[in-house]
Amino acid sequence: VGSEDKIKTLEARTNLQAVKNMKITIEYFVISSISDLSKLLGSTSRPDVVVDGIFGTGIRGEVREPFRSVIEWINNSGATVYSIDVPSGIDPDTGEGALFVRPSFTITLHSRKPFIDILARNEIGEVIIRPIGAPVESEYIAGPGDLAEVLKHKPSIKEVKLTGGTLNFRRGVSNMAGRLGISVIESGSEGIEFELISDQSLISNVIEKIRGNEASIYAYYVGARENIISLEHAEKLKKLATDMGRVVYECGGPDYITDGERLKMNWIEPPITNEYYFGSLMLVTLYFLSSGANIIHSLAASSFLIRKTIGMVKQLDEFVEKVVSMLKTSE
Repeated sequence: VGSEDKIKTLEARTNLQAVKNMKITIEYFVISSISDLSKLLGSTSRPDVVVDGIFGTGIRGEVREPFRSVIEWINNSGATVYSIDVPSGIDPDTGEGALFVRPSFTITLHSRKPFIDILARNEIGEVIIRPIGAPVESEYIAGPGDLAEVLKHKPSIKEVKLTGGTLNFRRGVSNMAGRLGISVIESGSEGIEFELISDQSLISNVIEKIRGNEASIYAYYVGARENIISLEHAEKLKKLATDMGRVVYECGGPDYITDGERLKMNWIEPPITNEYYFGSLMLVTLYFLSSGANIIHSLAASSFLIRKTIGMVKQLDEFVEKVVSMLKTSE
């Protein structure tokens, strides 16, 4: 279902060609429009098994034709249906979907997805989790996937009120904010407090994410140290996050980000070595949060972006420009 021209990866094209070469055992046809549906709907034989992989890792938004009619045909086929990773038509993060494949079995790849705990078994069938060769570390890495996730929606932030922080931290916030077109209002009191002034339609949502008990951030910089992760230390931070009811972000050496359940770490790129970089990172986090992005993804994306940039520049005055350049390239 779809167009062969839209197949992007070499692996997918190679496997498709292998299927097309199986002239004896496989009848192959393409459904790319409503007019092609007769090939499927007009078939006299009914399948015993359907393998559903229409949308890969899921879909967000309305299912359109010809996919809509194909999903309806699958659900009415009477076949045993196996969905690969995510039943087609379901948003994997929220479980939402007006129309989706209702499989007998969902074969989820690598790890448990959020939709599994949201939808009932009669909607997604028996769930079987199978490995695909990904290492355990891949579950924890704060990386480009987090950056791609937060950039799905456009940030909207006009001002930041900054209270407290060291001079170097405040410089990091102000310089990054200025380059992103964000005004900074500073006041000198102990501790650090952020408040966003954004579009009226977003402001209450964003402030709730940052200042509310459920998702407020407890972030701190521990200074430059060896960039080696410790799962034992990560477990202590998870307990701290649970006890505080906040997302905890420990910066310096390896970065740790946790809400008590989920855990992200960054030990791949060069570490944050001063409070200037830490201030820049927190400003970029607020920038991402202003789009309504998930708080864990926002911190993880900022950690990846800032640390990767540190490894790419030689002088501090190049740093801010490079971060902004990478942001624009990724959008």
